Amino acid sequence: MKGGRILGSAGSVRARVEGIHAEELINQAALAGIRVWDIERVERAVVFSTDEKGLKQLRRLEREKGLVLKIIRERVLMVWLRRVRRRKFWLAGFFCFCFALYYLSGFIWAIEVQGTEKIDREELLDYVSDYGLHRWGKVRRLELNAIEQNLYLKFPDIAWVAIERSGTKVSIRLAEKQSNPMQRGAVIDIVAAYDGIIFEMMVLKGIAQVKPGMTVAKGDVLIAGYRDGEQVVNAAGAVKGKVFVEAYGEAAVEETAQRYTGDQRQVDILELWGKKIPLSRRPKYQHYEAEESSTAIFRNLIVLRRLTYSEVSLETNHFSPEEAEELARYRALVAAHAQLDPDAVIIKKEVENLSQHSPFICRVFITAETDIGSEMVQFRGD
Repeated sequence: MKGGRILGSAGSVRARVEGIHAEELINQAALAGIRVWDIERVERAVVFSTDEKGLKQLRRLEREKGLVLKIIRERVLMVWLRRVRRRKFWLAGFFCFCFALYYLSGFIWAIEVQGTEKIDREELLDYVSDYGLHRWGKVRRLELNAIEQNLYLKFPDIAWVAIERSGTKVSIRLAEKQSNPMQRGAVIDIVAAYDGIIFEMMVLKGIAQVKPGMTVAKGDVLIAGYRDGEQVVNAAGAVKGKVFVEAYGEAAVEETAQRYTGDQRQVDILELWGKKIPLSRRPKYQHYEAEESSTAIFRNLIVLRRLTYSEVSLETNHFSPEEAEELARYRALVAAHAQLDPDAVIIKKEVENLSQHSPFICRVFITAETDIGSEMVQFRGD
């Protein structure tokens, strides 16, 4: 009866019949083509499971044989199917709604524009609408790359632009070009880019705020620009200092690395008044990362959510203790050098192992000489 159990998993009923032996029930069911399973004797009755079709046929046997048939429990799906069968118009409306939702998902429902300040938002939307990017436009006809290139030509103030589609929503994200602060009359200072000790300084323009031998913190003004009446004097010069950089690295004899397989699946979920209805199945990935986007159809009561699952594989790398210790040292050095200017001159390097077993932790302390001055705009009064 295992096969009957599987076939009835879509909807089954547990019933109890009196006035018949188990063997007779099996014979009668076999003659009538009724699927029954999980048959057991309980006192003077026979308890069994069947499907909806079998229940109807047993009702006829009940009248013909004078049996007493009682339903113990029904699965939710079976009750739902019985109700749906009685409400055919509701079922037809449900399928029409799903079809309409699927059809409308091929259109643009909303357009979002981010980053506009000087550029007129309405002018930008009017321009992209000529290329089919407008509300209720067809998604399949969009050529987003071509629209991006044309936006650069139409609006010279755009530094970069990206058009992305997420379900039925299209986002236009852009950054506008910044005008030269010197042309706006702003004062330029030279400030410290690192914490350190100054050992050499040359001032070409501006007023020195520090002198060699002084300790400065990142962001301190080294050479200040100023205004001389209507004339702006921007700071110019070079400041060299001794800086100190510290970084850590860690490695274990066994490490798990994550790698994307390139396989992605999208799952749509319709949320009606807080109740979520999956419109597609979730992929059976063992390991994955998920990103969610949503589009409000009617306020926050009807929302279409889209989950994008990206499959990842986990790879385990094994190292010897010596290899793991060397890897921790390498990672610490990379992290330390990333904090320095490429032209920095390293005058001292200290490497310290903080752990003698896995995971190995390494500390690197670097003393270097470099140009620590960096230009920064300061808006000052007269």
